[in-house]
Amino acid sequence: MGNISIVISVAPAIGPTISGIILSVLDWRWMFILVLPIAIGALILGASRTKNVTTPRQVPLDLLSVVLSAFGFGGFVYGLSNLGGTAAAGWVPLGIGLVALALFVLRQLHLQRNNRALLDLRVFTSRIFTLSISISISISMLSISMLALFGTIILLPL
Repeated sequence: MGNISIVISVAPAIGPTISGIILSVLDWRWMFILVLPIAIGALILGASRTKNVTTPRQVPLDLLSVVLSAFGFGGFVYGLSNLGGTAAAGWVPLGIGLVALALFVLRQLHLQRNNRALLDLRVFTSRIFTLSISISISISMLSISMLALFGTIILLPL
C-alpha cells in the first residue's frame, strides 16, 4: 500500500512537470514518440509472460448474444449513470438493461449446453469462484470510495 500511495501522490506532480519540460523543448508529437518505446516494451513483456492454459477452439459467434450483451450491459451502465436525473431518464434504460441482461443469461445457459456460449457461465458453479467474485464486488465499492478520497486529496490542493 505504501508503494501504491507513493505512485498515487507523486505521479500527479511529476507527470505534468516532465511533460511541461518535454513540451517546452520539443514539439507536442514528441510526447507520443517518447511513450511509444515504453508501450512497445510493456506489450512485448506482457505477451511473453502471458501463457495460454487452455486449448483454443473455434466457436461460432452468436449475433443475438452480442446484441443482448450490448443492450444489457450498455443499458445497465447508462441507466445507473442517469439515476440522478429525471425519473424516466434513469429507470427506463436501467429496466431495458436488466431485461436484456436476463435474456442474455438465459441465452448463454441454453448455448453452453452445446459449448457455443459467448460467455460461459459454468464457472459460477464453482463455490470458490462465486465467493471471490462476490468479495471482489464489495472490494470494488471500497475502491470507488478510495478513488473519491484520493481524487479529493489530490484535487483540493491543485
